[in-house]
Amino acid sequence: MVLCGVYILSQLKIHMGEISSFACQEKANRIISQAAQDILEKSGENDFLDISYGNDGRIISAEINSAKVNSLQNDIITAVNESFSDVGNVKTEIPVGTLTGIAYLSGRGPELDVRIDLLGSVKSKIRSSFESAGVNQTKFSLYLDITADMKAVLPVRTKAVSAERSILISESIIVGEIPQTYLSGLCDSKMK
Repeated sequence: MVLCGVYILSQLKIHMGEISSFACQEKANRIISQAAQDILEKSGENDFLDISYGNDGRIISAEINSAKVNSLQNDIITAVNESFSDVGNVKTEIPVGTLTGIAYLSGRGPELDVRIDLLGSVKSKIRSSFESAGVNQTKFSLYLDITADMKAVLPVRTKAVSAERSILISESIIVGEIPQTYLSGLCDSKMK
């Protein structure tokens, strides 16, 4: 009888931790996505890339507008942190059969209400990339990578949980001049 009780308690700890991790990650991803969407909609169309042109109209350089990007990053992180503090805790229902660890009983039985207190911090990092997008065309992408490190405080234990989300902030195609040798090669091949 004692062994049965110890087994059930150990299974409760394991499965409650797994299920709470999924519930916390789902909630964190929703919070991050909603906060980012709200801030991006409020900020409107921002040009995060400054392109410099020469006297002849050709592109000389392209630079990220750091002030605009840092301001947007700060606004999003502030909104995410405020949303996390508003949540307080996550409630989920777990069927008792799932907590036993026996596959046949999974999803069966009365549901146990579990309250998970979320405590944590949010970190972010700006990531940009320039990729080839055709002949003398470059695709510029700007991302905000957000990581929420949380602790789920459960009735039987505390579990560390991490949720990561990458938000596309801006994407642009920079079109350069097509070289004459490329154009003449195309014309020559079409004439044949």
